[in-house]
Amino acid sequence: MPKTRSLFVNKHRAVQKQLNLTVKERISIWGCSTANPRGNELLDIIDDKCFSILNDGTATHFSYSYNTKEALDISIASSDLGPSCKWTLLENLGSDQLPFLIELKKRQLVPTSNNKQWIFKKADWKSFTKAVDNGIKSIPLKNSVDLNWCSFKEIILRVAKKYIPRGVKKDISAFTVASKSESAKPSKGAGGDDDDDLDLFGSDDEGDDEAEKLKQERLKQYAEKKSKKPGVIAKSSVVLDVKPWDDETDMGELEKRVRTIECDGLKWGASKLVPLAYGIKKLQIMSVVEDDKVSIDWLQEEIEKFEDHVQSVDIAAFQKI
Repeated sequence: MPKTRSLFVNKHRAVQKQLNLTVKERISIWGCSTANPRGNELLDIIDDKCFSILNDGTATHFSYSYNTKEALDISIASSDLGPSCKWTLLENLGSDQLPFLIELKKRQLVPTSNNKQWIFKKADWKSFTKAVDNGIKSIPLKNSVDLNWCSFKEIILRVAKKYIPRGVKKDISAFTVASKSESAKPSKGAGGDDDDDLDLFGSDDEGDDEAEKLKQERLKQYAEKKSKKPGVIAKSSVVLDVKPWDDETDMGELEKRVRTIECDGLKWGASKLVPLAYGIKKLQIMSVVEDDKVSIDWLQEEIEKFEDHVQSVDIAAFQKI
């Protein structure tokens, strides 16, 4: 999962409409007592677009003449906003049409820098697992796969931000062998010329200088030899699962867009389409990355930028080379 972006904001716009229906357009799924072809046609459109019906079945219209109640209003929202919407019927204001309130409780995430990485080694996995399990149990399952996926992904992201720290990846500076500075020559005594000519201990300044010079030359040769020696390049083999929005997504075009991501240290490999469900297939593609040059989180975020085609990106397999 990786900078942090706004989830599906550009892909799905809020589709909230209040439709004042006639008797011919009623259908029992949102609270009407009868069904008819007009209502069935509207329900087919809702199913095709994966919209969410926000009504809870409560009647929204009261007939004083016949003393009856019916749900003549329907409120719908797109699949990503449906779980975050709350539909509430308000008090009667003296009209036969009862007012209701739709609240959107979805926060828009502010994009962050790509330099921030998930620090998995410092994660509290015990609390993370417990929070995810509790979150999944607290959300009722919907009839739509997209709705369930959006709810699950929102839980994972919210819990990850709480129990998995993030930070800026530090650059690793090159290590070099620093040559030692020349030793300071011993200062001569303050005596006269006779003291300069007299060497009581048989010391040889010229011999010391030659030894120091030879030492510095050998250190320099060692540093040059080590700098030319190639270091071990750490690489990883990664298999990514790229999931589309639906079965109408052009998977060939999706793969072309994924392979347009190029950078130093990244090499794409073989790919194949793997069936998921309901005719939907996911793209499974191999890649080899240099660990010091390419971040897996960055690669996932780059693929998810193709939001017209890509719903999510997961790591299917990971192996050090």
